[in-house]
Amino acid sequence: MNWESDSHPWHLPSNRAATLVARPSGPLATAAEFHIDAGGFETAAAARDEGERLRSALRLANAVLGLSLRVPTATEEMPRARLAPQVKEQIAQEHGVNVVDCVFGLNVLEESSEFEFVVKGDLSARPKDSSFVFEAAGQLWGYGDKLDDVSMRATELLNSAARDPSLKSSFLIVFLAFDLLMARRKRPEAAQDVLAALRQVVDDSELQEQEKARLRSYLGAWTKTSLGAEIEEFVAAGSNRDIEVRGKPLAEFLRDCVKMRGKIAHPIHSEGSCSEEVLRNCREGLRQVVLGIVWARNRLPPIEIERPGDLVQIDGMTVTFL
Repeated sequence: MNWESDSHPWHLPSNRAATLVARPSGPLATAAEFHIDAGGFETAAAARDEGERLRSALRLANAVLGLSLRVPTATEEMPRARLAPQVKEQIAQEHGVNVVDCVFGLNVLEESSEFEFVVKGDLSARPKDSSFVFEAAGQLWGYGDKLDDVSMRATELLNSAARDPSLKSSFLIVFLAFDLLMARRKRPEAAQDVLAALRQVVDDSELQEQEKARLRSYLGAWTKTSLGAEIEEFVAAGSNRDIEVRGKPLAEFLRDCVKMRGKIAHPIHSEGSCSEEVLRNCREGLRQVVLGIVWARNRLPPIEIERPGDLVQIDGMTVTFL
């Protein structure tokens, strides 16, 4: 937002006044997050309805204009800051106002008696000892030369996932690496005979040629096994039956990852939302599975790398009531 001011007035299509402000304060030009405020509604329901219209319009504008705004859906809303109930009660008794937790999303407040609690802090997190990066490089020296082509492509995908700032995108990239390692096998001869008979039915039909080509393409894809079948084969192989990932049996964990992939890729047809914690757990666990497959298929010797904890420094913190 190329405005040096702390706020910018505008009007919604309903001609209601709205104000864009940096959250929690400061020039709009340097802000990373924004807050849009509009008031004067007769009921909370009317305010929420107008807020949902604004949400929908901003998300559509984001898609049409190719912007990088993060406008959360209703299922993606989450608390950003909370006050303890006893603190809220004390403020209400002493000042006669109710403090509402800060929410990343849509919030409806009573103008005369409710305020939103916003916390801003400048935090830095650095490893206690950064030399572990070079120790890891030393242990992995020459390993890249031993990787087959598929393994190299899978590790490059992990590299891309590590650089992607979006949790959902990075999970999908890690899943793509896992999918790449699940080589599809040719179906048994009996199944191939059935598919050949179906192709003959298509060829002998009176369908238009374009439709015949589509059906042949679908049938051609069925000549090899599905990802689900390969996962079942992978889980049942040898000692894999005894492996646990993130506290779950390997089979259960991979089923969760497949469901998560479906939720992200087809949100309209999926039930429920996925929390950041669950998604991050799936991503990190699946990354471990990918690396385990790469190590096993290339018969690489094991390595032991310890990543030290981080030192967190608080450079400043402000509390604001909006």
